[in-house]
Amino acid sequence: MKRLSLICVASAFVALGVAAPSALAVSQSEAGAISNTYAVNHWGVGDVEHCAYSGKIETGKAEWYCYGYFEMWRVNVGPNGEITYAALT
Repeated sequence: MKRLSLICVASAFVALGVAAPSALAVSQSEAGAISNTYAVNHWGVGDVEHCAYSGKIETGKAEWYCYGYFEMWRVNVGPNGEITYAALT
């Protein structure tokens, strides 16, 4: 019975398209594109250097810490593609 319940719950997640908690919400390349677009639109600079994964998949928290070197900038991207922090240093 327990096994059947677990299978039903897992099937419901799949049917609803709910990602497993361990799955990345935004890929590294998506985060790079989002942060680069933000930097170009707000500061006129781009060229994302790298995006580092934070391990957090919560709305309003940074999933990716992205930065660029040309004009040193930082843009953090959350799991829904939202900007959680941005600074031109």
